[in-house]
Amino acid sequence: MENITLLIVEEDTEFLASVSESLDPNPEVEKILHADSQESAESQIACHNPDFIIMDLGFPELEKILSESRCSSNSPFILLTSYYDNEDYIRLAREMGANAFCRRDKLSEAVAQLIRYKKKGINSFILGNKFYLLN
Repeated sequence: MENITLLIVEEDTEFLASVSESLDPNPEVEKILHADSQESAESQIACHNPDFIIMDLGFPELEKILSESRCSSNSPFILLTSYYDNEDYIRLAREMGANAFCRRDKLSEAVAQLIRYKKKGINSFILGNKFYLLN
């Protein structure tokens, strides 16, 4: 896996800026793309084939974006987030076909770990007790 392209699908511009800033110093991340709607997410997926897509579990049109990402030529790794990490959210993320789920406050740490493990070809791991690999 070469340098990573991330797509962050998020409506909250403050959270988006914070996440982008925290991920920016990672030397393995080549591009951080942003989308704030279904249309812009689908466009970014079609144009850039991101390696990772990060979305909030409550994002409007989430299922349509996930469906579009599955049609992408490189099958991106899907990380869904939420402010909470109760069993219902984890189950819902799994049912929606996400690869992983984490609380929003653990996102930067989770993405850094995901990148390290994916680059090594490791697809099954757990990060602490607030990050869940779903498949």
